Amino acid sequence: MKHVALGLLLVLLAGCCTEAEFTRPPSTGEPWDLTYLIDADPSSVSVADLTSAVVDAEGRLTASMVDGVVWSRTRSSAAVSAPDVYGTGGDSALFTGVALATWAWKHAATGESLAQLDAALSGVELLINVTGQPGVIARCALPLDQAAAFGWPWAHREPFVGEHDGYGYYTRATRDQLTGLVFGLAVAWAEVPAVRPRVADLADQLIARLEADDWHIRDENGANDTGADGVDGILRLGLEALDAVANGGDTAGVADRLRDLFGDFAEAVEAWINRFSNYDGYFAYHLRALRCATVFVLASELAPGDAGFTADLRDYAQATWWRYVDGHRSAWFDGVWMLISGEDRTAQALYSLQSLSLRPSRGYGSPYAGQEQTPSILDALVNCTEGLVVDPHLRKPTGYTTWQKEPWDVGEHPDSDGLLEDTGLALTSGYWLYRRAGP
Repeated sequence: MKHVALGLLLVLLAGCCTEAEFTRPPSTGEPWDLTYLIDADPSSVSVADLTSAVVDAEGRLTASMVDGVVWSRTRSSAAVSAPDVYGTGGDSALFTGVALATWAWKHAATGESLAQLDAALSGVELLINVTGQPGVIARCALPLDQAAAFGWPWAHREPFVGEHDGYGYYTRATRDQLTGLVFGLAVAWAEVPAVRPRVADLADQLIARLEADDWHIRDENGANDTGADGVDGILRLGLEALDAVANGGDTAGVADRLRDLFGDFAEAVEAWINRFSNYDGYFAYHLRALRCATVFVLASELAPGDAGFTADLRDYAQATWWRYVDGHRSAWFDGVWMLISGEDRTAQALYSLQSLSLRPSRGYGSPYAGQEQTPSILDALVNCTEGLVVDPHLRKPTGYTTWQKEPWDVGEHPDSDGLLEDTGLALTSGYWLYRRAGP
């Protein structure tokens, strides 16, 4: 009876879900005026136009990779037409991993982009070795002969910055960066056999360092000052799975521990509480999706022929993130869910990609900027946030990728400077994941 009563209460509360209401701003005719996007119809974007937009995005992504590491790019002033400086690199490791997976999917599908794939894998190698101690993760690494474009040196990030062998780097890494790196390496292993020896070496380096530091992420001096440095749960098991598959370890043992995790978690209170990430921690959904995708791409070698294993992973993914984001118009979420579940989400993913392709690469603000509307605690409680979602081309510009941000985020202030440049990672990663998981 208690469950029935709770269900009825949630149904009643769902009627209170917030719906977005925007006021159309006046058109100014200025270059930064994107009000025309309000009238744009994503479904009218042709296959040819989407393909052309993806090619352009791939060019921007390639330009955003410095020695293989992905950086957000910006302009030193509004008068500068092309980006001439780089961002802070705080999540470069995470998104270098995503870029590695993206180029691996494209190469597996077309045989193309081997140079970009090799560059991204070299970027991962750099991030895991730049301090001079293999397995120590740097958030970012930059060539010192281009120091001025990065605003180096970074005294404000002491003591977690350093220089070694021609590179500057910033450590203070967290589970977020490890999540992206492991994901990229797992996809590269699964999709491109030619790079497997390099992937195996990197997995071994990460495992060895984490084991030496009692499964906590530490810098070359054994230090860190973040509470997000402990490695456990599906992140740890995903890395152990990669190492076991790549280096001939106990794959059956890792698979059994993953089964235990799926079983323990399926009814856990934490899975239900994850709905509140829609209220104050949206980025966590992307990390959960990446960790689930890591296990999935290794599943055929972890538990060959075991349909029950992938069914348990699907249930885990459904409980921990998918049920809270399935209406959020994210080609990334749709693609990962298609991979894991086999459900056809191609129409939804395609619409999101068509929408995103409409947005110019220069980071002018959303036409709805200043009309920010976010979920309430009640919206999160009853898992009713879809009414606040805006199409990707109407969201605010982001440093790395649209998909990691809240789908109702239009920005708090209009932006006529347009300093930021789109890295191209959102459209490129979403498209090649769509191609891998869908048609």
